[in-house]
Amino acid sequence: TLAEGSTVAAGQTVTETVALSSPIAGTFNDVWTITGSDTSGVQNVAFTGTVTASLSALPRTGWVASATATGGADVPANAIDASTATRFSTGLAQSSTAPQSFTVDMLTAQSISRVTFDSAGDYARSFQVFTSTDGTNFGTAVATGTGTAASTTVNFAQTTARYVRVQQLTSAGVGAWWSIYDFNVYGTAAVVGDGSAFSRTGWAASASATAGTDVPANAVDASATTRWSSGIAQSATTTQSYTLDMLSAKTFAKLTLDSGGDYARSFQVFVSTDGTTWGTAVATGTGAAALTTVLLPTQTARFIQIRQLTSAAVGAWWSINDLNVYQPGGVSALSRTGWVASGSATGDPPANALDGDNATRWSTTAAQVNGQFFQVDMQTARTFRQLTLDAAGSADYPRGYQVFVSADGVAWGTAIASGAPTTPLVTISFTAQTARYIKVVQTGTVTPNWWSLYEFNVLN
Repeated sequence: TLAEGSTVAAGQTVTETVALSSPIAGTFNDVWTITGSDTSGVQNVAFTGTVTASLSALPRTGWVASATATGGADVPANAIDASTATRFSTGLAQSSTAPQSFTVDMLTAQSISRVTFDSAGDYARSFQVFTSTDGTNFGTAVATGTGTAASTTVNFAQTTARYVRVQQLTSAGVGAWWSIYDFNVYGTAAVVGDGSAFSRTGWAASASATAGTDVPANAVDASATTRWSSGIAQSATTTQSYTLDMLSAKTFAKLTLDSGGDYARSFQVFVSTDGTTWGTAVATGTGAAALTTVLLPTQTARFIQIRQLTSAAVGAWWSINDLNVYQPGGVSALSRTGWVASGSATGDPPANALDGDNATRWSTTAAQVNGQFFQVDMQTARTFRQLTLDAAGSADYPRGYQVFVSADGVAWGTAIASGAPTTPLVTISFTAQTARYIKVVQTGTVTPNWWSLYEFNVLN
């Protein structure tokens, strides 16, 4: 009931109730400062509150599982097929020194804080859990534990990630294999960062340093041929920051920074409503390629600031050719049950791209040339707005593509999307479509790489 700055008279007793409400789980702190007019001076009263999320198992439709080793027909996909009669097994004793890990790609970033794995007698005696937003950088373990029973539950601090990896640590004297009959990930809600990009008209950009004509405005001018550059090596101890004023508060959940070779090796993202108070970082990450995608818990702010952290021995400047901010708009994979796949070649069956197993693939069985295609019949008209083409870390991704849709599998019209990928996982977004058939035509040319699809997903 007391407003900030209120005065309490001598001898007066006031009772205050602190109510804590948060949309996410975690521990939160606040401090009230009480200043006495006498010799009592300043008293700080600290409050700590904990919010416990209501967790539920996330739907596993379309998820892709992989592993470092597989025992015969006990493939990784068995652990996420909702059947306790099938299993994934390593085929190796847990006492083996060979690496043993199981990884799940949830297709989109999720807010998670628990995993469970049911393993019967082949439970992991010792394990670590890792998470990642890109499938490459897993950082340090979010949890470490020892299994003692068939069913293992692992809780950890809430985190946002697309990939979850469980690593079985060498357990001396344990001859049992490591198996998982059923693997689940628990969270509160999907992080929605796949909506459309905001118009950047009128936005104002500034930076802590600028190299000549590489001014901050170049990063939001819709031209990939201009750039902002700091003009300072990333190894410098000088703080490097880039700040964007969107002119009014906007709700957003994703950033993309296209930087060529001068991508930030290590960075933090801050937001502000007034351009002065920045609080703590809403995201921290490491760049590993020209295009860096940063998924965020949904934010509402007018200002965004990206700070490049000192990266030892990195002589490259920090540059941004194009920076985009995206509206929330989460996606989830459609169920592929009953779908029929076909392709321009069938040496590796097209159905392999729909089987949920990242160890099987469809491929052209020949070097990439214009005109090769992969097609899916979803059996009925579906609404969708994103595709993912996963080459499972290989160099067999399409060097160019066009996407077509059709209601009857005969009339295809003009392409709804086209591009020239540079990474094994290709995500293709477009305005919402309603169709029964999807065809992806490979338009690039490269030798000797085939075009391969280990997993093909349609999302809405």
